[in-house]
Amino acid sequence: MGENKKYIKNQYLSHLLETLRITSFADLILSSLIIGMAFTGFFIVLVLLSVSIAQFFGGVKLLVDYFAHSYDILSKIDSSFGTGNTVSLLLAFIPMAFALAYFILHLLEEYMDTNLGKIQESDLLRRMTLYWIIASVLFVPFVGSFVYSMIDKIFGLQYSSTLLAIALFTIQCIISMLTFSFIYRILSKGFFPWKTAVISGVTAGILFELFKYIFLFLLKRQSDMPFTAFLVVAFILFGVWFFINAIIFTFGVRVGYYYEFRDVFRPENRELLESSDFRATREIALICLLELTKRFYASNDTINKEAIGLDIRQLCTYSLITPIKARAILQHLSNVRLIRILQDGDRESVMLNFSPDKLSLDEFIFKIEEKINLWVAPNLPDYRASNWFWTEYKKTLSSCFKDTSFKDLYDIQNT
Repeated sequence: MGENKKYIKNQYLSHLLETLRITSFADLILSSLIIGMAFTGFFIVLVLLSVSIAQFFGGVKLLVDYFAHSYDILSKIDSSFGTGNTVSLLLAFIPMAFALAYFILHLLEEYMDTNLGKIQESDLLRRMTLYWIIASVLFVPFVGSFVYSMIDKIFGLQYSSTLLAIALFTIQCIISMLTFSFIYRILSKGFFPWKTAVISGVTAGILFELFKYIFLFLLKRQSDMPFTAFLVVAFILFGVWFFINAIIFTFGVRVGYYYEFRDVFRPENRELLESSDFRATREIALICLLELTKRFYASNDTINKEAIGLDIRQLCTYSLITPIKARAILQHLSNVRLIRILQDGDRESVMLNFSPDKLSLDEFIFKIEEKINLWVAPNLPDYRASNWFWTEYKKTLSSCFKDTSFKDLYDIQNT
Protein backbone atom coordinates (compact mmCIF):
# COMPACT_ATOMS: atom_id res chain seq x y z
CA MET A 1 0.00 0.00 0.00
CA GLY A 2 2.80 2.39 0.94
CA GLU A 3 4.67 1.57 -2.27
CA ASN A 4 1.53 2.28 -4.33
CA LYS A 5 1.11 5.69 -2.68
CA LYS A 6 4.78 6.48 -3.32
CA TYR A 7 4.42 5.39 -6.96
CA ILE A 8 1.30 7.55 -7.46
CA LYS A 9 3.04 10.52 -5.82
CA ASN A 10 6.12 10.12 -8.03
CA GLN A 11 3.96 9.76 -11.16
CA TYR A 12 2.01 12.90 -10.27
CA LEU A 13 5.13 14.95 -9.55
CA SER A 14 6.89 13.78 -12.72
CA HIS A 15 3.82 14.66 -14.81
CA LEU A 16 3.57 18.05 -13.10
CA LEU A 17 7.23 18.79 -13.85
CA GLU A 18 6.75 17.70 -17.47
CA THR A 19 3.71 20.00 -17.75
CA LEU A 20 5.73 22.92 -16.37
CA ARG A 21 8.48 22.18 -18.85
CA ILE A 22 6.38 22.08 -22.01
CA THR A 23 3.72 24.69 -21.14
CA SER A 24 4.04 28.01 -22.91
CA PHE A 25 3.38 30.43 -20.05
CA ALA A 26 3.16 33.38 -22.42
CA ASP A 27 0.14 31.72 -24.10
CA LEU A 28 -1.22 30.73 -20.68
CA ILE A 29 -1.09 34.32 -19.42
CA LEU A 30 -2.72 35.70 -22.57
CA SER A 31 -5.51 33.11 -22.33
CA SER A 32 -6.03 33.95 -18.65
CA LEU A 33 -6.11 37.71 -19.09
CA ILE A 34 -9.67 38.07 -20.39
CA ILE A 35 -10.96 35.47 -17.89
CA GLY A 36 -9.31 37.37 -15.03
CA MET A 37 -10.76 40.68 -16.23
CA ALA A 38 -14.24 39.14 -16.44
CA PHE A 39 -13.88 37.70 -12.92
CA THR A 40 -12.79 41.10 -11.59
CA GLY A 41 -15.78 42.84 -13.18
CA PHE A 42 -18.16 40.19 -11.86
CA PHE A 43 -16.70 40.46 -8.35
CA ILE A 44 -17.09 44.24 -8.30
CA VAL A 45 -20.71 43.97 -9.42
CA LEU A 46 -21.34 41.16 -6.91
CA VAL A 47 -19.92 43.19 -4.01
CA LEU A 48 -21.96 46.24 -5.00
CA LEU A 49 -25.05 44.05 -5.36
CA SER A 50 -24.47 42.44 -1.93
CA VAL A 51 -23.92 45.79 -0.23
CA SER A 52 -27.02 47.19 -1.96
CA ILE A 53 -29.12 44.30 -0.68
CA ALA A 54 -27.61 44.61 2.82
CA GLN A 55 -28.32 48.36 2.88
CA PHE A 56 -31.84 47.78 1.63
CA PHE A 57 -32.51 45.55 4.67
CA GLY A 58 -30.63 47.64 7.23
CA GLY A 59 -26.93 47.91 6.42
CA VAL A 60 -23.83 45.72 6.53
CA LYS A 61 -23.99 45.56 10.33
CA LEU A 62 -26.32 42.61 9.75
CA LEU A 63 -23.32 40.65 8.44
CA VAL A 64 -20.98 41.28 11.37
CA ASP A 65 -21.98 38.12 13.25
CA TYR A 66 -20.72 35.83 10.51
CA PHE A 67 -18.08 37.90 8.72
CA ALA A 68 -16.37 39.64 11.63
CA HIS A 69 -12.92 39.55 10.06
CA SER A 70 -14.24 41.16 6.86
CA TYR A 71 -16.46 43.74 8.56
CA ASP A 72 -13.94 46.60 8.35
CA ILE A 73 -13.57 46.13 4.60
CA LEU A 74 -17.33 45.86 4.07
CA SER A 75 -17.93 48.94 6.21
CA LYS A 76 -15.60 51.03 4.07
CA ILE A 77 -17.41 49.94 0.92
CA ASP A 78 -20.74 50.47 2.66
CA SER A 79 -19.87 54.06 3.62
CA SER A 80 -19.35 54.98 -0.03
CA PHE A 81 -23.04 54.28 -0.76
CA GLY A 82 -24.50 56.70 1.72
CA THR A 83 -27.90 56.04 3.24
CA GLY A 84 -30.20 56.54 0.26
CA ASN A 85 -32.64 54.18 -1.41
CA THR A 86 -30.77 51.37 -3.23
CA VAL A 87 -33.66 49.99 -5.32
CA SER A 88 -32.31 51.61 -8.51
CA LEU A 89 -28.87 50.11 -7.84
CA LEU A 90 -30.41 46.68 -7.33
CA LEU A 91 -32.31 46.93 -10.61
CA ALA A 92 -29.03 47.78 -12.39
CA PHE A 93 -26.72 45.30 -10.67
CA ILE A 94 -28.89 42.15 -10.80
CA PRO A 95 -29.06 41.78 -14.64
CA MET A 96 -25.43 42.91 -14.88
CA ALA A 97 -24.37 40.16 -12.45
CA PHE A 98 -26.25 37.48 -14.41
CA ALA A 99 -24.77 38.69 -17.71
CA LEU A 100 -21.21 38.64 -16.37
CA ALA A 101 -21.72 35.22 -14.76
CA TYR A 102 -22.88 33.82 -18.11
CA PHE A 103 -19.91 35.43 -19.87
CA ILE A 104 -17.40 33.94 -17.41
CA LEU A 105 -18.86 30.45 -17.69
CA HIS A 106 -18.87 30.75 -21.47
CA LEU A 107 -15.17 31.73 -21.43
CA LEU A 108 -14.30 28.73 -19.24
CA GLU A 109 -16.27 26.36 -21.47
CA GLU A 110 -14.77 27.80 -24.65
CA TYR A 111 -11.23 27.48 -23.27
CA MET A 112 -11.83 23.81 -22.40
CA ASP A 113 -13.53 23.03 -25.72
CA THR A 114 -10.78 24.67 -27.77
CA ASN A 115 -7.93 22.92 -25.98
CA LEU A 116 -9.61 19.52 -25.93
CA GLY A 117 -10.62 19.72 -29.59
CA LYS A 118 -14.40 19.91 -29.18
CA ILE A 119 -15.77 20.16 -32.73
CA GLN A 120 -19.36 21.30 -32.22
CA GLU A 121 -20.89 23.66 -29.67
CA SER A 122 -23.48 22.32 -27.24
CA ASP A 123 -27.12 23.26 -27.74
CA LEU A 124 -28.56 26.01 -25.55
CA LEU A 125 -30.43 23.72 -23.14
CA ARG A 126 -27.40 21.51 -22.51
CA ARG A 127 -25.19 24.57 -22.12
CA MET A 128 -27.50 26.26 -19.60
CA THR A 129 -27.70 23.02 -17.59
CA LEU A 130 -23.91 22.84 -17.59
CA TYR A 131 -23.60 26.48 -16.50
CA TRP A 132 -26.10 25.99 -13.70
CA ILE A 133 -24.15 23.01 -12.33
CA ILE A 134 -20.81 24.83 -12.56
CA ALA A 135 -22.20 28.04 -11.02
CA SER A 136 -23.52 26.06 -8.05
CA VAL A 137 -20.03 24.86 -7.09
CA LEU A 138 -17.62 27.38 -8.66
CA PHE A 139 -17.63 29.76 -5.70
CA VAL A 140 -17.33 27.10 -2.99
CA PRO A 141 -13.54 27.66 -2.63
CA PHE A 142 -14.11 31.42 -2.34
CA VAL A 143 -16.79 30.96 0.33
CA GLY A 144 -14.25 28.80 2.17
CA SER A 145 -12.38 32.01 2.98
CA PHE A 146 -15.10 32.79 5.55
CA VAL A 147 -15.15 29.33 7.17
CA TYR A 148 -12.88 30.38 10.00
CA SER A 149 -14.94 33.48 10.83
CA MET A 150 -18.13 31.44 11.00
CA ILE A 151 -16.59 28.65 13.12
CA ASP A 152 -15.00 31.26 15.42
CA LYS A 153 -18.41 32.88 15.91
CA ILE A 154 -20.29 29.62 16.54
CA PHE A 155 -17.77 27.88 18.83
CA GLY A 156 -15.90 30.89 20.26
CA LEU A 157 -12.48 29.65 19.16
CA GLN A 158 -9.39 31.81 19.18
CA TYR A 159 -7.72 32.79 15.92
CA SER A 160 -4.31 32.24 17.51
CA SER A 161 -4.80 28.49 17.69
CA THR A 162 -2.11 27.10 15.37
CA LEU A 163 -3.57 23.59 15.38
CA LEU A 164 -6.99 24.91 14.42
CA ALA A 165 -5.50 27.04 11.64
CA ILE A 166 -3.67 24.01 10.20
CA ALA A 167 -6.80 21.84 10.45
CA LEU A 168 -8.97 24.46 8.73
CA PHE A 169 -6.34 25.02 6.02
CA THR A 170 -6.33 21.25 5.36
CA ILE A 171 -10.13 21.13 5.22
CA GLN A 172 -10.24 24.10 2.84
CA CYS A 173 -7.59 22.49 0.62
CA ILE A 174 -9.65 19.30 0.42
CA ILE A 175 -12.81 21.29 -0.37
CA SER A 176 -10.99 23.25 -3.09
CA MET A 177 -9.43 20.13 -4.62
CA LEU A 178 -12.79 18.33 -4.72
CA THR A 179 -14.51 21.40 -6.16
CA PHE A 180 -11.95 21.90 -8.93
CA SER A 181 -11.97 18.16 -9.72
CA PHE A 182 -15.74 18.26 -10.13
CA ILE A 183 -15.54 21.41 -12.29
CA TYR A 184 -12.91 19.92 -14.62
CA ARG A 185 -14.88 16.69 -14.93
CA ILE A 186 -18.15 18.46 -15.76
CA LEU A 187 -16.70 21.26 -17.88
CA SER A 188 -14.70 18.82 -20.03
CA LYS A 189 -18.05 17.15 -20.82
CA GLY A 190 -16.72 13.77 -19.80
CA PHE A 191 -13.52 14.07 -21.86
CA PHE A 192 -11.52 14.01 -18.60
CA PRO A 193 -12.10 10.74 -16.74
CA TRP A 194 -12.23 11.11 -12.97
CA LYS A 195 -8.53 10.24 -12.60
CA THR A 196 -7.50 13.07 -14.92
CA ALA A 197 -10.02 15.46 -13.34
CA VAL A 198 -8.60 14.69 -9.88
CA ILE A 199 -5.02 15.25 -11.10
CA SER A 200 -6.05 18.66 -12.43
CA GLY A 201 -8.21 19.42 -9.39
CA VAL A 202 -5.50 18.62 -6.85
CA THR A 203 -3.08 20.94 -8.67
CA ALA A 204 -5.57 23.80 -8.97
CA GLY A 205 -6.91 23.36 -5.41
CA ILE A 206 -3.51 23.52 -3.74
CA LEU A 207 -2.40 26.52 -5.80
CA PHE A 208 -5.70 28.29 -5.10
CA GLU A 209 -5.40 27.90 -1.32
CA LEU A 210 -1.75 28.98 -1.23
CA PHE A 211 -2.37 32.14 -3.23
CA LYS A 212 -5.61 32.81 -1.35
CA TYR A 213 -3.78 33.06 1.98
CA ILE A 214 -1.12 35.31 0.44
CA PHE A 215 -3.87 37.55 -0.94
CA LEU A 216 -5.77 37.72 2.37
CA PHE A 217 -2.55 38.53 4.22
CA LEU A 218 -1.77 41.42 1.84
CA LEU A 219 -5.35 42.70 1.96
CA LYS A 220 -5.44 42.65 5.76
CA ARG A 221 -2.25 44.68 5.94
CA GLN A 222 -3.88 47.48 3.93
CA SER A 223 -7.06 47.72 6.07
CA ASP A 224 -5.69 50.61 8.19
CA MET A 225 -5.08 52.84 5.16
CA PRO A 226 -7.23 55.92 4.44
CA PHE A 227 -10.49 55.08 2.71
CA THR A 228 -9.67 56.31 -0.81
CA ALA A 229 -6.18 54.78 -0.82
CA PHE A 230 -7.58 51.51 0.51
CA LEU A 231 -10.15 51.25 -2.29
CA VAL A 232 -7.46 51.82 -4.93
CA VAL A 233 -5.10 49.25 -3.41
CA ALA A 234 -7.93 46.76 -2.83
CA PHE A 235 -9.07 47.12 -6.44
CA ILE A 236 -5.55 46.42 -7.69
CA LEU A 237 -5.12 43.46 -5.35
CA PHE A 238 -8.46 41.95 -6.34
CA GLY A 239 -7.63 42.40 -10.02
CA VAL A 240 -4.30 40.60 -9.56
CA TRP A 241 -5.97 37.94 -7.41
CA PHE A 242 -8.62 37.08 -10.00
CA PHE A 243 -6.01 37.11 -12.75
CA ILE A 244 -4.01 34.58 -10.71
CA ASN A 245 -7.20 32.52 -10.27
CA ALA A 246 -7.63 32.48 -14.04
CA ILE A 247 -4.03 31.29 -14.46
CA ILE A 248 -4.63 28.57 -11.85
CA PHE A 249 -7.73 27.38 -13.72
CA THR A 250 -6.03 27.36 -17.14
CA PHE A 251 -2.93 25.67 -15.72
CA GLY A 252 -5.14 22.96 -14.20
CA VAL A 253 -6.68 22.44 -17.64
CA ARG A 254 -3.17 22.11 -19.09
CA VAL A 255 -2.20 19.51 -16.49
CA GLY A 256 -5.18 17.35 -17.47
CA TYR A 257 -4.72 18.14 -21.16
CA TYR A 258 -1.13 16.91 -21.23
CA TYR A 259 -2.05 13.85 -19.16
CA GLU A 260 -4.87 12.82 -21.50
CA PHE A 261 -2.66 13.36 -24.57
CA ARG A 262 0.52 11.99 -22.96
CA ASP A 263 1.03 9.50 -25.81
CA VAL A 264 1.09 12.44 -28.23
CA PHE A 265 3.27 14.79 -26.16
CA ARG A 266 6.14 12.39 -25.67
CA PRO A 267 9.62 14.01 -25.75
CA GLU A 268 10.50 12.19 -28.97
CA ASN A 269 7.47 13.74 -30.71
CA ARG A 270 8.17 17.32 -29.66
CA GLU A 271 9.83 18.44 -32.89
CA LEU A 272 6.97 17.11 -35.01
CA LEU A 273 4.34 18.65 -32.70
CA GLU A 274 6.01 22.06 -32.81
CA SER A 275 5.64 22.03 -36.60
CA SER A 276 2.11 20.56 -36.60
CA ASP A 277 0.50 23.96 -37.24
CA PHE A 278 2.52 24.25 -40.45
CA ARG A 279 1.82 20.76 -41.77
CA ALA A 280 -0.37 20.65 -44.87
CA THR A 281 -4.07 20.11 -44.33
CA ARG A 282 -4.25 17.47 -47.06
CA GLU A 283 -1.47 15.44 -45.39
CA ILE A 284 -3.35 15.11 -42.11
CA ALA A 285 -6.72 14.82 -43.85
CA LEU A 286 -5.39 11.88 -45.86
CA ILE A 287 -4.23 10.12 -42.67
CA CYS A 288 -7.65 10.69 -41.12
CA LEU A 289 -9.65 9.49 -44.13
CA LEU A 290 -7.46 6.43 -44.65
CA GLU A 291 -7.97 5.42 -41.03
CA LEU A 292 -11.73 5.92 -41.41
CA THR A 293 -11.64 3.88 -44.64
CA LYS A 294 -9.81 1.11 -42.81
CA ARG A 295 -12.49 1.08 -40.13
CA PHE A 296 -15.21 1.21 -42.78
CA TYR A 297 -14.02 -2.01 -44.39
CA ALA A 298 -12.81 -3.72 -41.22
CA SER A 299 -16.11 -3.42 -39.40
CA ASN A 300 -19.13 -5.43 -40.47
CA ASP A 301 -21.24 -3.68 -37.86
CA THR A 302 -21.83 -0.31 -39.52
CA ILE A 303 -24.25 0.70 -36.75
CA ASN A 304 -21.55 0.58 -34.09
CA LYS A 305 -20.27 4.17 -33.98
CA GLU A 306 -17.23 3.28 -31.89
CA ALA A 307 -16.12 0.68 -34.46
CA ILE A 308 -16.27 2.97 -37.50
CA GLY A 309 -15.85 6.40 -35.89
CA LEU A 310 -12.68 8.33 -35.05
CA ASP A 311 -12.34 10.83 -32.20
CA ILE A 312 -9.95 13.71 -31.55
CA ARG A 313 -7.69 11.72 -29.23
CA GLN A 314 -7.20 8.96 -31.81
CA LEU A 315 -6.53 11.38 -34.66
CA CYS A 316 -3.89 13.19 -32.57
CA THR A 317 -2.22 9.87 -31.78
CA TYR A 318 -2.20 8.65 -35.41
CA SER A 319 -1.12 11.97 -36.93
CA LEU A 320 1.01 13.37 -34.06
CA ILE A 321 -0.71 16.75 -34.07
CA THR A 322 -2.16 18.92 -31.30
CA PRO A 323 -5.90 18.73 -30.49
CA ILE A 324 -6.34 22.32 -31.67
CA LYS A 325 -4.91 21.39 -35.10
CA ALA A 326 -7.00 18.20 -35.18
CA ARG A 327 -10.13 20.19 -34.42
CA ALA A 328 -9.43 22.58 -37.31
CA ILE A 329 -8.83 19.66 -39.71
CA LEU A 330 -12.04 17.86 -38.75
CA GLN A 331 -14.09 21.05 -39.01
CA HIS A 332 -12.67 21.61 -42.50
CA LEU A 333 -13.41 18.02 -43.56
CA SER A 334 -16.95 18.46 -42.26
CA ASN A 335 -17.37 21.73 -44.17
CA VAL A 336 -16.35 20.10 -47.48
CA ARG A 337 -18.66 17.14 -46.69
CA LEU A 338 -16.03 14.41 -46.56
CA ILE A 339 -16.94 13.42 -43.01
CA ARG A 340 -19.92 13.76 -40.74
CA ILE A 341 -19.83 14.34 -37.03
CA LEU A 342 -21.53 11.86 -34.73
CA GLN A 343 -22.83 13.09 -31.38
CA ASP A 344 -23.46 10.52 -28.65
CA GLY A 345 -24.30 12.63 -25.63
CA ASP A 346 -21.16 14.68 -25.07
CA ARG A 347 -18.93 12.21 -26.92
CA GLU A 348 -17.92 13.25 -30.43
CA SER A 349 -16.58 11.12 -33.25
CA VAL A 350 -16.46 11.36 -37.03
CA MET A 351 -17.12 8.90 -39.85
CA LEU A 352 -16.90 8.89 -43.63
CA ASN A 353 -19.54 10.80 -45.53
CA PHE A 354 -18.76 9.06 -48.83
CA SER A 355 -18.25 5.58 -50.19
CA PRO A 356 -14.47 4.99 -50.65
CA ASP A 357 -14.95 3.39 -54.07
CA LYS A 358 -16.92 6.42 -55.34
CA LEU A 359 -14.51 9.26 -54.48
CA SER A 360 -11.57 9.73 -56.85
CA LEU A 361 -8.29 11.12 -55.55
CA ASP A 362 -8.44 14.23 -57.72
CA GLU A 363 -11.87 15.04 -56.23
CA PHE A 364 -10.39 14.55 -52.77
CA ILE A 365 -7.54 17.01 -53.45
CA PHE A 366 -9.80 19.65 -54.97
CA LYS A 367 -12.26 19.36 -52.12
CA ILE A 368 -9.51 19.67 -49.53
CA GLU A 369 -7.92 22.65 -51.27
CA GLU A 370 -11.28 24.18 -52.24
CA LYS A 371 -9.97 24.93 -55.73
CA ILE A 372 -13.00 23.70 -57.66
CA ASN A 373 -14.53 27.10 -58.37
CA LEU A 374 -11.95 28.56 -60.77
CA TRP A 375 -14.42 31.03 -62.29
CA VAL A 376 -13.68 33.48 -59.43
CA ALA A 377 -10.24 34.19 -60.98
CA PRO A 378 -11.44 36.44 -63.89
CA ASN A 379 -12.75 38.92 -61.33
CA LEU A 380 -9.23 39.47 -60.04
CA PRO A 381 -6.53 41.68 -61.64
CA ASP A 382 -3.84 39.85 -63.70
CA TYR A 383 -5.67 36.56 -63.35
CA ARG A 384 -4.42 34.90 -66.55
CA ALA A 385 -1.24 33.30 -65.19
CA SER A 386 -3.00 32.14 -62.04
CA ASN A 387 -5.93 30.78 -64.05
CA TRP A 388 -3.61 28.93 -66.45
CA PHE A 389 -1.69 27.37 -63.53
CA TRP A 390 -4.78 26.06 -61.72
CA THR A 391 -6.37 24.84 -64.92
CA GLU A 392 -3.24 22.87 -65.83
CA TYR A 393 -2.94 21.70 -62.26
CA LYS A 394 -6.47 20.33 -62.37
CA LYS A 395 -5.87 18.65 -65.75
CA THR A 396 -2.68 17.01 -64.49
CA LEU A 397 -4.34 15.76 -61.32
CA SER A 398 -7.30 14.43 -63.29
CA SER A 399 -5.06 12.58 -65.73
CA CYS A 400 -3.14 10.96 -62.88
CA PHE A 401 -5.82 10.33 -60.26
CA LYS A 402 -9.22 10.47 -61.97
CA ASP A 403 -9.49 6.69 -62.24
CA THR A 404 -8.01 6.04 -58.78
CA SER A 405 -10.51 5.88 -55.95
CA PHE A 406 -9.99 6.08 -52.24
CA LYS A 407 -10.56 2.34 -52.03
CA ASP A 408 -7.67 1.82 -54.48
CA LEU A 409 -5.46 3.91 -52.25
CA TYR A 410 -6.55 1.88 -49.25
CA ASP A 411 -5.75 -1.35 -51.14
CA ILE A 412 -2.26 0.01 -51.98
CA GLN A 413 -1.64 0.68 -48.28
CA ASN A 414 -2.60 -2.89 -47.39
CA THR A 415 -0.61 -4.72 -50.09
